[in-house]
Amino acid sequence: FLSNHLGLSADVLAAEGDLDGAIALVRRVLEIQGGLAEEYPNRPEYRAVLASSHLDLAKMLLSANRPDEAEAEAIRSRDLDRALLDRFPDAPSY
Repeated sequence: FLSNHLGLSADVLAAEGDLDGAIALVRRVLEIQGGLAEEYPNRPEYRAVLASSHLDLAKMLLSANRPDEAEAEAIRSRDLDRALLDRFPDAPSY
């Protein structure tokens, strides 16, 4: 619940032009989601949301003219998605 709320707040900040604030919130979201993915390694949905949040951060970083950081986050998202597919090949939405 908290990570969803923070993610929505980050979207609002980004829409208002406060990219630094939005980026900070998404980084906090990643901490929470990363903890959930570690604590529950057999729950693919936590890993999927984590990968998606890394991509969200990449988009925000790109909007903030920070392409190197954006690329690193996009690669992290891709790698998490690939690992998810490898670990849960029969999960239909991953």
